Amino acid sequence: MSLSNPFGGVDALVRILKEMNGAAGKNILDTISNDDSELAEQIKKKMFLFDDLGRIPNRDIQRIYREVPDNRLWAMALKGCSDELKTFVYSNVSKRMAEAIREEAEILGAVRRSDVDEAQQKIMNIAKQLESNGEIILTRLGGGDDVW
Repeated sequence: MSLSNPFGGVDALVRILKEMNGAAGKNILDTISNDDSELAEQIKKKMFLFDDLGRIPNRDIQRIYREVPDNRLWAMALKGCSDELKTFVYSNVSKRMAEAIREEAEILGAVRRSDVDEAQQKIMNIAKQLESNGEIILTRLGGGDDVW
């Protein structure tokens, strides 16, 4: 079965893990990590995506921004995102910072998708580090009150 197959592989496993409780999902992911660290990393990248930042508490996005105050990086990462996510980010920084991010995005103009993906991944790596330090919570997408 291909890892890119939408009916199997990594995508199917991510959907299943999102529906499980945190402890069981973590145990499965730990087991996969022990056997195949590259596969585990692919799964982790899909578990919580940049666009999902719009679903976290305001204080947590504010904490991420304090850790990543680079307006150029945020401008690049927000390229191509939904207006809803942009509004969420802008509403959680000062008006001056929001305007600076918007201006930076205009200055950047058209950018390569790979550059956007790289900027998003940098921010997500920091968000995941903050989560592992217990400083923020990245809400599971599977529903319920569980956290991932």
